[in-house]
Amino acid sequence: MTYPFDYEPPDDSVVLVVDDTVINLDILTANLENLYDVIAVTSGREALDVIHEERVDLILLDVMMPEMDGFQVLEKLQSLPESRTIPVILLTGLDDSDTKAKCFERGAVDLITKPFEIIELLTKVKSFLALKYLSGNQDQVKPELSWTLPALLAARNEPGIKSHIVRIRKYIELIGSALLPGTESGINSDTVAEISKASILYEVGKAFIPDSIQLKSDLLTEEEFEIVKKHSESGWQVIHKSVSLKEKNSLLLLAAEIALTHHEKWDGSGYPAGLAGTDIPLSGRVVAVADVFDALISKRPHRPARTVDEAISIMREGRGQHFDPKILDCFISDKDNISGIINDYPI
Repeated sequence: MTYPFDYEPPDDSVVLVVDDTVINLDILTANLENLYDVIAVTSGREALDVIHEERVDLILLDVMMPEMDGFQVLEKLQSLPESRTIPVILLTGLDDSDTKAKCFERGAVDLITKPFEIIELLTKVKSFLALKYLSGNQDQVKPELSWTLPALLAARNEPGIKSHIVRIRKYIELIGSALLPGTESGINSDTVAEISKASILYEVGKAFIPDSIQLKSDLLTEEEFEIVKKHSESGWQVIHKSVSLKEKNSLLLLAAEIALTHHEKWDGSGYPAGLAGTDIPLSGRVVAVADVFDALISKRPHRPARTVDEAISIMREGRGQHFDPKILDCFISDKDNISGIINDYPI
């Protein structure tokens, strides 16, 4: 199966690397300088000087530094108009939940744990540069951007992520084509296209779920599931931080809405807000159907993949409970096209 090529951020993208350990600085620079313009400094104060003097598109920032640590630098960056929208990825040797929480609370878009994997580093840099480009160039949105988030997730051992994202988009278009004749649905062809395009980012929050949980072969404990549930809000937060404060990007705002609401349920028993019925945005209700179906037909560490018939049967049981009845009916009534999508974009 041939997919659209990965979107490449502009060649003149500028990455500022901040680390007081020279060997780390050399490694980071060596791996980035053939792809982007790299500015390397060894202290937070030098980094702030660069921000005042140069255009910077993304910052890789070490946490443990003398004089000004990474969190102090991040706080200063967030206070400056010229730097508050620059995506910052923190570099840290700590991998505990408190550090991660502090990372996002202070305004970072992600963190990379040392010793870092080069593929993870390059993928995340590319992903957030693409998001920054998208947020500032809405009129230049291209299909290639559909691989921005999947590339980031692939760095966290997500097999088959590209075909998964394509299937989700095709399911959404299938639902939309069935809903379009009904004017009471509040959906039109433009709405369908926007939801489909924005859905490429709906799982961005999963990038922050520990691999020990994502790849667990047994059922999750109650505590582990609570950690998983946080990915909706994490995804919303990350996307929102990529939206320009001056020009609100409707596509990214829709993507944030989907990330936040695709686990809400029609009867109000979902998360994170317990929304019910039409209080759940249309985008969240549509993606919920597409997401659950694709999860059911995909193999998971703790269970085999379901067949299309099995998945549809399970979803029927959730009609009016988990799923918006009309949206579910539109989807499962077109089994032939569902199967065609799966054949075209196999798991």
